[in-house]
Amino acid sequence: MATTAQAPQQGIISLTVLHDDADADAEEAPRKTAALQQSPAGASLASCVVYSVASLSTTLSNKCMVSSVAGFHFPAFLTLWQSVVTVLVCGVGSATGVMRVDLTPAASIQLIARWLPLNVLFTAMLVSNLLALRFLSVPMVTVFKSLSTVATGIGDHFLFHQPMPAGVLASLLLMVVSSVVAAFGDLQFNAWGYAWMLANCGFTTAYVLYMKVALRNSVSELTAVFLNNILSIPLLLPVVLYTGQLFPVCCLAVRLCLG
Repeated sequence: MATTAQAPQQGIISLTVLHDDADADAEEAPRKTAALQQSPAGASLASCVVYSVASLSTTLSNKCMVSSVAGFHFPAFLTLWQSVVTVLVCGVGSATGVMRVDLTPAASIQLIARWLPLNVLFTAMLVSNLLALRFLSVPMVTVFKSLSTVATGIGDHFLFHQPMPAGVLASLLLMVVSSVVAAFGDLQFNAWGYAWMLANCGFTTAYVLYMKVALRNSVSELTAVFLNNILSIPLLLPVVLYTGQLFPVCCLAVRLCLG
């Protein structure tokens, strides 16, 4: 009888242990998923993919606007429009809690004064990129953007004493060689296009290097995006109004909507 009585009890104990193990596994699964999502390798890979998609889509859409749309030669207005949209996205993302953007630094006079040189470089970088896309092909602009990476790496080494291993140096040299080869093979050489592209490389390099100084004990990267775009609006709006780009763009938009 003792043996018969112990059997159900052992079964109950076994089921209890299995139930506890299942609960433990269920509680551990989200932790493992969160750990996987927060792993440096996974975060780096996701960042690279998102950056590549965003960069490619932005370049192609800008090229389409400045080249394919008939009569659209308004790079300052296009840059202004993109800045306004970015500010709205940051504001909505901050209000909904999707993005962690601190909107209060935009009201700090001292921070704005310190951030203004960076914003001027940011605006010049965007406008020069659009002007280069107007005269050069997308592959050529993409190749010559690598010169900005080379110049940034050199500036980072000499200004901030960052080490430059042999592998990194070899990669930078290959970028320079690829840019030179691409320039010699360009059948549609345009002096204005190359001038704006070289200016864009200079503005981009100065922007990236100066940002390392501006971000020290200052604001987060998302807040920096918000500041760059909201401060570029008062810089670009007078240019758009002075060059008379606003009225032609409105007329072109109405014409495209009406077909």
